[in-house]
Amino acid sequence: MLPALGYPAGPCGRAGGGILRAYWVTRGKPWLLGGDCLGRSASASSFDVVIVGGGIVGLASARALIQRHPALSIGLLEKEKDLALHQTGHNSGVIHSGIYYTPASLKAKLCVQGAALIYEYCNKKGIAYKQCGKLIVAVEQEEIPRLQALYERGLQNGVQGLRLIQQEDIKKKEPFCRGEEVRCQNVVTCAGLYSDRISEMSGCNPDPRIVPFRGDYLLLKPEKCYLVKGNIYPVPDSRFPFLGVHFTPRMDGSVWLGPNAVLAFKREGYKPFDFSARDAMDTIINRGPAGVRAQALDRDGNLVEDFIFDGGIGDIGSRILHVRNAPSPAATSSLAISGMIADEVQERFEL
Repeated sequence: MLPALGYPAGPCGRAGGGILRAYWVTRGKPWLLGGDCLGRSASASSFDVVIVGGGIVGLASARALIQRHPALSIGLLEKEKDLALHQTGHNSGVIHSGIYYTPASLKAKLCVQGAALIYEYCNKKGIAYKQCGKLIVAVEQEEIPRLQALYERGLQNGVQGLRLIQQEDIKKKEPFCRGEEVRCQNVVTCAGLYSDRISEMSGCNPDPRIVPFRGDYLLLKPEKCYLVKGNIYPVPDSRFPFLGVHFTPRMDGSVWLGPNAVLAFKREGYKPFDFSARDAMDTIINRGPAGVRAQALDRDGNLVEDFIFDGGIGDIGSRILHVRNAPSPAATSSLAISGMIADEVQERFEL
């Protein structure tokens, strides 16, 4: 047993508005210790390693440490009444391929490895999944070079099964995935709330910006779900940190549309249904779930693109490993991330 390290959670283990619950992690499932507050269970309140956070990354890390060091006692702290209630429990359910991420980055490496490990784990445990593929669609001529660059990036990242296909093949895979074309000599846009989007779609300056939307999902109505067979994503724009609104078929047969993945709640404070796409909402869309992404910013206000893992110095800092930035594709990468965390734990803590 290593020297004990106290966790500064405050009275009764409160952290972030909740009560810390301590779990004893074994080769089976995590077991909740007696009492709601850390330290109330005298029989098992001291561990070799404690993991803070009961989401998919924390749980996968506990699993990896147990597999590598079965003699260690592993504890897991979670402030909620159950596990996986935040990012893990609100993600889109997509197993990402790794095509979007900068070659040689941790996101690229761990996403590709993690996807393979997730499929292997699901097969081993008999967990159902739908390997329906992803269609990334270029709808403007100017997007084609970006799509080509994305294809080459995917090849560099080791993504399997990548193909560039033409319109005929797109129709075979997704017969309802098509745009509408209007021909003219000149255009005058008077789009109001959507003036920045219309400007950007036309290749003009997107500034000044309208206040953006927050991260909601919509649901296709059940009778319209036949319109989408697999994942349909737009070509990502490198000027923005998210992948854009996309169609995601779920295991239960429903189809999610989203997320809009932005900073504000809504434009001009209008209610969710009070916007210019009202006709589309009435015909094919219902209100769906929402999620909140834990996205890190650097000191200059820039979005941190890669996963970040670090520790500190001194008696306490040198005995802590922080997972500082693990948004999407953390769920896909979780089993690969956990392996890297286990390596870091072994090296940093000299296990």
